[in-house]
Amino acid sequence: MRRLFLPEMPCVKHTQLEVHRRLMRFAHRLRRKSLMIFELSRQSGMAKDNGFAIPFFIP
Repeated sequence: MRRLFLPEMPCVKHTQLEVHRRLMRFAHRLRRKSLMIFELSRQSGMAKDNGFAIPFFIP
């Protein structure tokens, strides 16, 4: 029982880590993109009437 259970542990841990890392990378890229959108809209003065740029910006 233990011999069957043990080899799966690092595998599950590894996949969870990989998923988490991928998710974090995706979130980081999304945040950077949304930041750029927010900055661009703010510079052009559209942040007030655009509306979509403000909810997009999550620090």
